[in-house]
Amino acid sequence: MEKRQALVQIKDLRQYFDIGSGKTVHSLNGINLDIYAGEALGIVGESGCGKSTLLRCLSGLETIDKGTFVLDRNDV
Repeated sequence: MEKRQALVQIKDLRQYFDIGSGKTVHSLNGINLDIYAGEALGIVGESGCGKSTLLRCLSGLETIDKGTFVLDRNDV
């Protein structure tokens, strides 16, 4: 049996915002996710929990400070 390869692989994704005065907000702190072809995914949570930040990082609109994001076997 062939092992399926995830279409999207996210490992230990972290993203931070500096808010001044030496303070940093950890907006994404260690996200791990595998998505396989044909799957559907919904991202839900309270306001301010990082849903939009995650999608902005995956689309390249925000920088990823740490971790890996692999899309169709290509490191993004």
